[in-house]
Amino acid sequence: MVELACGSLVPARPNLPGEGYYYPSGNQFPSSTLGWGGLGPAIVHQPTIELPTSTDCTIRVMDVVKDKDGNGFVAHPNHDALARNGAITFHTESLGIVETAPADGDEVEVGLASVDVVFNVSVDEASVAGLTVEDSSGAAVAGEVTVEGGVISFTPDAELAPGEEYTVTVPATVTDTYGIGFGAAETFTFTTEAAS
Repeated sequence: MVELACGSLVPARPNLPGEGYYYPSGNQFPSSTLGWGGLGPAIVHQPTIELPTSTDCTIRVMDVVKDKDGNGFVAHPNHDALARNGAITFHTESLGIVETAPADGDEVEVGLASVDVVFNVSVDEASVAGLTVEDSSGAAVAGEVTVEGGVISFTPDAELAPGEEYTVTVPATVTDTYGIGFGAAETFTFTTEAAS
């Protein structure tokens, strides 16, 4: 029923089975599940692919969609985002860190299992090679970096030193799976508990 495109990275593609649904509410009361956004009727599109970050995307309602009188989709004349050819345009958010574990400023045990950096979308594994963890003297901590979806994990090879501050640097080279960059390196710190 709809066609999605995001610049040249996601060529126009009709929705696939299971990528959305029709919400036939014909009243003007907010939906219990969709709130005011559910004033119906509505076509809900849920793409099965992640979209590229920082990209202009377009949803076009296809000609097969008709109202009960047989009229096709017409963009609302007072809404700028719907001004061109009945297309709905939007811009995706930038690649960004959602959370870190430990969080910036946390105190942790010396036996910390891993340092995790969670992004808002999946990241390209090859782009995270420059992630570092360093102690207060600038010495790099030896360990393994792995990526699973949008989570970068650093597993130290040995226990961390007690009473030490560590700085994690997430490099500017990190990209989403479409190659769109993070932009600038980000750092956060954590400390280990003092020896007892």
